[in-house]
Amino acid sequence: MNKYLHQYFQSFDPNRKHLISIITDALLFGILLISFLLFTNYVQDSVYGLNSITHPDYIQQRLSEMTSAEVQAFVVEMRTFLYGFVGGTFFLVLMTIFLFSLSNSVLWKKLLHQQFTWKTIPRWMGLTCFLILLLIIFLLITLVLRVVLTYFFTRITTNELALSVFNNALSIGMLLIFVLFIFLTFYHLAKDNVVFNSIGKAFKMMKKKFWVLFLLAWLTAHIPLVIALPFDNVLRFNQPLLKVLAVMITLIYLTWLRIYLLKSVESEHLK
Repeated sequence: MNKYLHQYFQSFDPNRKHLISIITDALLFGILLISFLLFTNYVQDSVYGLNSITHPDYIQQRLSEMTSAEVQAFVVEMRTFLYGFVGGTFFLVLMTIFLFSLSNSVLWKKLLHQQFTWKTIPRWMGLTCFLILLLIIFLLITLVLRVVLTYFFTRITTNELALSVFNNALSIGMLLIFVLFIFLTFYHLAKDNVVFNSIGKAFKMMKKKFWVLFLLAWLTAHIPLVIALPFDNVLRFNQPLLKVLAVMITLIYLTWLRIYLLKSVESEHLK
């Protein structure tokens, strides 16, 4: 057990890998955030202009009063909005998958001291799409499991604080399992460049001594929550500050978790 604790505490020592990891994640988050905000503003501006004319009764009344030229202009306006919304959504999803795949490919190749190549990007994008489908299934399973376990927990106590702590701990634990699976999959894809082999190896590795890493990572995830407890009243009424802190803590935690997992794999603690 001492070797696992030593590896755990050693993972907190800042080094170049931590810096590369957090810069990559921060750049990805920043680019995606700006893109989503720009698209959201476009949709809001378009909807604001259409709100007054999209009620069915109003449309029927307007159409009966419009000339053929006005009807044609109205149809063009509606069509332009729909094309812009559908096309923008498709582009945003495709861009997110591409940038997520690209950033992780570059990052993991860098962490493993391997040469990045554009030829493998389609594989990373394919894996990302598969992981999205897997995430949907995982979330459904998590939802069912949470409902069942919460029901049994309420048979023990109905205290609201205890229920809140239980649900948060359960949610963090389930999410952590999936994040670790993603990291392990990316590790093997960066190492072997074979999509389905990386998925199989990730599953296999999670069966071997995984619980120690998971438990330490799960406990670490609760440290910011415990530290924030004395400031709960302040943060609750300052949502902008709360969101900024949540993003910063999440980026720092994911950076640490990625390096901790990498160290554990390289030291053969998970092999």
